[in-house]
Amino acid sequence: MFTHYIKSYLVGFKKNRFFYGINLFGFSVGFLLLTIIFSFVYQELSFDKFHKNSDTIYRIHGGGYGVTPLCFADKLKNKIPEIRNVIRFKYKALKIDKNNEKLDFGDIYFADPELFQEFSFKLLFGNASEVLKEPYSMVINKSKARELFKSNSPIGNTITDENGVIYTITGIMEDIPYHSHLQAEAFISIETIRHTEGEDAFNCGSWSNLTYVCLSERAVCSQVETKINNVLENFKMRSSDGKMPLSLEPLGKIYFDAENNKYDGSIHGNFQTVLLYLAISILILFLVVINYINLSIAISVTRIKEMAIRKVNGAKQSQIIKQTVFEAITTAVISFCLAILLIELFLPQLCILLNVNVSNSLNRLKLYLIYFLGIVFIGLITGLFPGVFLSKVKVINALKNDMGFKSRGFQRKILLVFQLLIVATLLNASFIINSQINYVFNKDLGFDYENVLSFKLTSEIAQKSKLLKHKLLENPNIKVVSFSNSILGEAFGKAPIGNDNNIHICNQCYIDPSYLNLYDIKIKEGRNFSWDMNTDVKNACLLNEEACRVFGTNNSVNTKLENSEVIGVVSDFNFSSLHNQIEPLVIYCTDKGDIVQVKISSANQKSTIQYIGDVCKIISPDFDFNYEFVENRIKKMYKSEIDLKSSFQFYSLITFFIALLGLLGLTLFLIKKKIKEVSIRKLFGAKLNNTLMLLSKEQIMIVLIANTIAIPITYLIMEKWLSNFQFRIDIGCLIFIKTLIITIFLTVLAVSFIIFKIQKVNVIENLGGE
Repeated sequence: MFTHYIKSYLVGFKKNRFFYGINLFGFSVGFLLLTIIFSFVYQELSFDKFHKNSDTIYRIHGGGYGVTPLCFADKLKNKIPEIRNVIRFKYKALKIDKNNEKLDFGDIYFADPELFQEFSFKLLFGNASEVLKEPYSMVINKSKARELFKSNSPIGNTITDENGVIYTITGIMEDIPYHSHLQAEAFISIETIRHTEGEDAFNCGSWSNLTYVCLSERAVCSQVETKINNVLENFKMRSSDGKMPLSLEPLGKIYFDAENNKYDGSIHGNFQTVLLYLAISILILFLVVINYINLSIAISVTRIKEMAIRKVNGAKQSQIIKQTVFEAITTAVISFCLAILLIELFLPQLCILLNVNVSNSLNRLKLYLIYFLGIVFIGLITGLFPGVFLSKVKVINALKNDMGFKSRGFQRKILLVFQLLIVATLLNASFIINSQINYVFNKDLGFDYENVLSFKLTSEIAQKSKLLKHKLLENPNIKVVSFSNSILGEAFGKAPIGNDNNIHICNQCYIDPSYLNLYDIKIKEGRNFSWDMNTDVKNACLLNEEACRVFGTNNSVNTKLENSEVIGVVSDFNFSSLHNQIEPLVIYCTDKGDIVQVKISSANQKSTIQYIGDVCKIISPDFDFNYEFVENRIKKMYKSEIDLKSSFQFYSLITFFIALLGLLGLTLFLIKKKIKEVSIRKLFGAKLNNTLMLLSKEQIMIVLIANTIAIPITYLIMEKWLSNFQFRIDIGCLIFIKTLIITIFLTVLAVSFIIFKIQKVNVIENLGGE
């Protein structure tokens, strides 16, 4: 029997190569997308789950910030019995001296000695309790060890940084897995800070480090949280409402909680994006299944007599169903194998195309086995529908060419409406996302960032900043040069600022007098900083309009804010993402900024940038000139939205293509039913456009119904998405009209393809049996 099913499948494939090919292609594309998306979703949901103690490790954060002072660990140790260990991480950007050349080492953290006992970062060489115990001890990952020391054993070797500090390699660890929110190529013992920076580095004033507490298994998180707040009451940050409470967040939730972990420097994901991709994958699955059913039923028109003859020869209804199920499973398995082959050959390219990141370290074989069982189940379900359909055809009707399909027409139309509903919703959403992104990049942000590039200085060249500025301005293509401690497109620092009880958390930045001119930021009241005023560097500040409103002053100029005099008010500008309201900003003057911003002419940019690099090299031969345009930094703030935009465009095209295949199947089915009617009309002189109108009316009506249902669904979903933006577009009816026109046009195009094909058919052949 099994052999018979295979022969029957091969015969059917040979007779209907076009339709079987479409089914294979549809399944292959669908399974390719499903497999990659499910791998991405699985990877995202597994972040930090590989740590054996993930259920008992928590990060301390407060007021939405994921950073804390180093002193918290010393304050908590041995004070709360439920705390097993406290582990701190302090980020360091390390440049090493190799063969008299300064090289970027990569991401490094200072960490406590208990790191490898609590976190499951695999240590290949070295004792977990000893590797980070001594000052200047260092653990590097396997890739970095291979890069620096080739085949030699790195243990006991030393690395010298650009300041001459020597670190001894005491351990080698496996590369940290992709699905870890903490990423580092090396760890240095935290005791090293005490020897290089002194005890002041461990005070409670610098909120720029990560603190994790490891609790005993029986500890109650909420109770420990209360005890931590009591112990650290005098060291918490203040706001206008008092001191901000500290919270404990489970290790497994940090990745998806960027909102409460600002400035932590960790990798963060977007749970809504994961859900969105999951929803898209489910929709694609529905489309693939519906498409197969529609095309299988269309193909079955040519197999009615075959099934009738089998029934006459004694075939049971269950045997016919088994055959169609076998064919569906076979098609699904072949398609799945093709999809897996493409994934293994072109995974990086496919990830770029689909805007997902699936790590090569992910155990895909295990997932493939799970997917395979799912694919077989999908084939089983998919094959049942045409199987039941074919098995119920009456033998007499089939042998008389009376196919008796009238009772099934409604169900097939419902399936097609559902397909086109998905397509219309995705197209509408794609247009709305595109409009919002265009709005973001075209909106006046209150400053001009075009043709501005930035780069960070080393301590050596920063001491010669006046010389650097003088040399740069000698080039006529360089308009303005400014120094600051932060840059637009990145987060500014935040701190509680104010007088007496009028304290608010404000953004703060340090700039030189050229900064406002470089970005064309308007001064609404008062004056800008000036090098001619000696007091500006230490005793003056500027406020934005929002800061004036927060502090409740109509005329802020010449008032005092802590130890600084307010000398001016700048107009509000969007220094952070348009997701957020404009926040209060306090601007201070500095003569020690280590970030350079240069406004250059739009002409001869390549040579101008080369000139800037050459000047830096002349002043400091070891300087590594790495620049970036501020415009690109601004775009990075909206990376997730840009990715979402391209994803929706791509998936809309894919789903529309799959839906068109289903439409093709229904149209072919309709034509098979009306083949004699079309032939008679042609015999009596009917024109092509009349035939097209006759057969496209039903499909256009289905498109209209699908688009009508899609409007409220899209509106509700996208209104919620747009609510994340403080500055946003309004959803207009033009978007829905555009989608309707596109879907109708492509639907008519698909029907036209079939009509042109049938017009070439010999009328005598179609009417020969009458």
